[in-house]
Amino acid sequence: MRPQRSGDEVRAAVDAATTPAARLALALASPWLPSMPARPKAVREFQLDDVDRGNRRLALAGRARPLDDLTDGSERGALARRDRAQGSG
Repeated sequence: MRPQRSGDEVRAAVDAATTPAARLALALASPWLPSMPARPKAVREFQLDDVDRGNRRLALAGRARPLDDLTDGSERGALARRDRAQGSG
């Protein structure tokens, strides 16, 4: 049985993750979101190309799962940070 968390607890955990990459890892491995948490190896191997935003799906370790709002926002943040870093270099 997965633990139930309040919205405030989820927001506090996300706020504690100080970088887009940390927020994305938290979202992927989070046991309190609707989809099952990813295993550590799947989180390490995750690529931003694994997201199918149009169908609101993502692939982890060869398995499709729904793209929830937290993961979607975290992934967008990671992309924005990457794009800023590439633009300034």
